[in-house]
Order: sequence, then C-alpha cells, then structure tokens
Amino acid sequence: MTELLERDAELARIADAVDAAGRGSGGVVFLQGQGGIGKTRLLGEGARVAEHSGLAVLRARGRELERDVAFGIAFQLVEPVLADAEHRAELLEGAAALVAPVLERGAVAADDDPRALLHGMFWLLANLAESRSVALLVDDAHLADDLSLRFLLYLAQRVDELPVAVLVAARPAERGPAAEVLAALRAHRSTTRLEPAPLSREAVARLVERQDLPAADATFVDACAEVTAGNPLYLTELLRVLTGSDAEPTVERVRHVGPRAVAEAVLVALARHPPEATRFARALAVLGDGTAVRY
Repeated sequence: MTELLERDAELARIADAVDAAGRGSGGVVFLQGQGGIGKTRLLGEGARVAEHSGLAVLRARGRELERDVAFGIAFQLVEPVLADAEHRAELLEGAAALVAPVLERGAVAADDDPRALLHGMFWLLANLAESRSVALLVDDAHLADDLSLRFLLYLAQRVDELPVAVLVAARPAERGPAAEVLAALRAHRSTTRLEPAPLSREAVARLVERQDLPAADATFVDACAEVTAGNPLYLTELLRVLTGSDAEPTVERVRHVGPRAVAEAVLVALARHPPEATRFARALAVLGDGTAVRY
C-alpha cells in the first residue's frame, strides 16, 4: 500500500513550487481535502523532494489540544533551526529581533504586539533563506492557532520576495476566524490550490490486486470502491482487515467489514479531538443521513 496512485498532478505542482523556491521565487501550495484523502502523504513527498533539492525543511502540524497555544505552529517551525546558539544569533539579527523575546520564553504574552511578532518571524525566515532556500510545511492547518495562521497569510503576501516554498494541508475549514484566514490564504494570488480527488475504480483495482486475494474479481473491486468511496485511508484499512482475517474475503464480507474498517479509521481521527467530538459523531450516527445541523 506504499504506491501513491493518481497524484501525479499534485506531485508535479509541489515539485514546481520547490524548484521555484530553489531558484529564488517563493510561493504557496494549499492542499485541501477530507480526512484520509492523502494530504499528509503528499506533504511527505514534498519534504522528500525539498530535502533532495537541498532546501532546509521546516515542519509543523496543527493539533486540537494545542489550538489555543498562540504562535504554536510558528514555534514548531523555527525551534529546530534555533537550537544552535551561534546560528540563533544570526537568525535573530535585524528586524527578526522583534520576535526574540517571545521565542526565548516560548509563549506569547497578553501585551505582545501581534504585528511585531508577524514582522519579526518573517524576517527570521528571511535571514534563514539568505544562506539556503526553504520549504515550510504545515499539516492539519485547520487545527492551527489563529496567530500562526495569520503569520502564514502574512508570509504569503510577501513570499515572492523569498526563496521559500510554503506547503499547507488542511481539511475544509469550519466557521470562525481561523476559517476566514485559511480561506484568504487559499485564495491569495501567490497560492496554488490543490484538491486531491478520491481514487478511481481503476486505482482501487490496482491496490486490491496487489493483496493477492483469491476472490478479488470485478464485483469485489466494485464493492471495495463503493464502501470506501475511493478514500485511500479507508481502502487501506479495509484491505488490512480483509487480509488479516482467516475468513474468505467475499463481496458480502467487504460490505460487512467495510463500515467497521472505516469506523476504526474515524475513531483514530476522533481520538485526537476532545470527548465532545466523539459524542457529537455518535449523535449524528444515530440521527442518520440528511440530518440538519444548526449553529
């Protein structure tokens, strides 16, 4: 299940952004899609390409429990390159010194000027990019804190001045300030928007065939495609359950196991969220399709 299918267009656009950054022209690639569609995998491929091209790779990931940590994503991105004391002094020269106190204490205070922090973080990145092009990767940006998202937008508005490729992955955002900033980032002129599609039946067939299942005929493939709706993660979980069982993998078993395999994948995702999310999901499952959710 390691093959990355039907993602050539996305990989090409990511490689183009990395190549452009290496030549001194920055840009943003925004990957948006449902959970399990392969955004994290594409970011990983972007990191691999960037490292192979000699770019410095900075990574961060949004987490539900850290959503209220102001500048948390920004801290994640720069902390590794600030570990060396001598390098740290160089990176915090000039206007980048504006963000030095916050980085020193590892937290944003109530009286810190957000505009100064955004400006200082931008210049820290500019100082880093003077010696080496940069790939900046942010996964699960829909779970990022507001100030970090504002930094990503601030960076997007000036990224053409830097040899920096910004790769961002997010699910469709909910309502609220964070959703508005993500929408602005996604719509910015410097941003390339990518929305990976579900796998086609042909791709599902290729992945099913690689499992060497005895009953994997066309009807079996159709059932796998229907149950998982072409979601790579759901398909992976379904095939894992089928190949790990002594029971014969028939179409009937696909339809029986499919919802359980998908449920396991959903439960793994829900585990990253507060208990209220699980209770809400259970309520929706009981109410069924077509239920209206009022805000």
